[in-house]
Amino acid sequence: MPWKAIKRDCVQKTTGKKGTHAVVKKKRGGKTEQESCHDNEKSANSAIRARHANESRVYALTELELRNLIRKSIISEKKWADFNAPKGETISLSVSDFDDNTPSVRDLDDEIFDLIQNAYNDVPLGNDEFGHAKVRSPESLPAGYTVLQAADLDSDPDPDYFRGSKMKSGRVKLGIVGHDGSDIAIQKYLDETAEQLKSGGMAEMSGAIAHVMITRHGVSAVTDQATVESLLGKRVEWVGLHPDEKYASRYGPAYKGWYNRTIGGGKHMKILLGAV
Repeated sequence: MPWKAIKRDCVQKTTGKKGTHAVVKKKRGGKTEQESCHDNEKSANSAIRARHANESRVYALTELELRNLIRKSIISEKKWADFNAPKGETISLSVSDFDDNTPSVRDLDDEIFDLIQNAYNDVPLGNDEFGHAKVRSPESLPAGYTVLQAADLDSDPDPDYFRGSKMKSGRVKLGIVGHDGSDIAIQKYLDETAEQLKSGGMAEMSGAIAHVMITRHGVSAVTDQATVESLLGKRVEWVGLHPDEKYASRYGPAYKGWYNRTIGGGKHMKILLGAV
């Protein structure tokens, strides 16, 4: 079995949420590599079952169906390799690149979806499922995101980083992210995020990613309620300074822009970074 659940303190790579049990993958030499982080052992074991179920998916096709799928894929299915993107360079994708999605044919939708699943593989959705609440399958893409970017960073031919954003109040509002879990892809995610936020983009953030953007990259924040609500196009419950004195002192008055907003039925504290 390539994965196992162990009890140890951990942090979810994408959300920054702390957990008590990690799913690790065995490597050569007896070493392990963390794959995901969870609140409890049951959740970790559920994630392992979901991984095995995902690997074992098969499709039964008649010979005629298979021929038709292959013919269609040759004609219309777009794959990452079709872009001939230079290694390490972030390129723009278009909404139309995701128009065709034939089951059982691995195309761009599947390649990008795998990155998203990996980035959100420790975010519980309920019923032993993990992932992004909005993008639950390759067919969901581009899921309303209109500013689409991706990059290939290593020796294999697949994409390793993805970002989906949309226009909001005349600015790029950063949204969904995808990465292959490698250090180089995660660093790309952080560097690209900081660069876009410093170039006029904006993003609602919290937890570890907000901390990184504030303390390591010095990304500015919107610090008045009226401007936040105008940019988001919705009302928020204003908090101001971070309620935890440790962080309030660390961030200072330049980051007195924290607020609560209801997302997915729950209340979440956020700060709007960028937008300058």
